[in-house]
Amino acid sequence: IILTPNQNIYIIDWSEAQPNNPILDLASLAHHSGMTNDHEDYLLKLYFGRPQTKSEQQAFYWYKNLSLLHTAAWALRESGLKDTFQDQTY
Repeated sequence: IILTPNQNIYIIDWSEAQPNNPILDLASLAHHSGMTNDHEDYLLKLYFGRPQTKSEQQAFYWYKNLSLLHTAAWALRESGLKDTFQDQTY
């Protein structure tokens, strides 16, 4: 997390650094922090500086569900089923 002198906050995830849709990062943050719907709406409004469009809202919830599936796949891989997923890349 970087806080600039003018109070801007930047979150850099070096473990997953790659070009992608910023909404993916916001959705992952919401999923992993257990945000309520009201907190998610507030996060998106802060990010965009306005209420999100229907398209942005749909992308956010799509990516949030994708984050959930990614976490579930990781958990299965790390559980006793590790050998089953040994040849898979996540």
